[in-house]
Amino acid sequence: MKTKTTKQARKRQSKAPTRAGSGAADAAYRSIAEILRAARATAYRAVNEVMVQAYWEIGRVIVEHEQKGKKRAALRRGVD
Repeated sequence: MKTKTTKQARKRQSKAPTRAGSGAADAAYRSIAEILRAARATAYRAVNEVMVQAYWEIGRVIVEHEQKGKKRAALRRGVD
């Protein structure tokens, strides 16, 4: 069984894409990598913004619940 696994691994390695050595291909790869990096950064910022909005709304709901409809929450005098 070990030889079959080794043969399969070699077969996979031989099918692995090879990188062209030309300068134009390298420039294309760098350009693609930069596009992906910029897209990921934009996605992270968008997700962070949505999460901040969600947490803000959660805080608003908690405050409204604690205030029970009053404009300001009552201050507690002691430890519960």
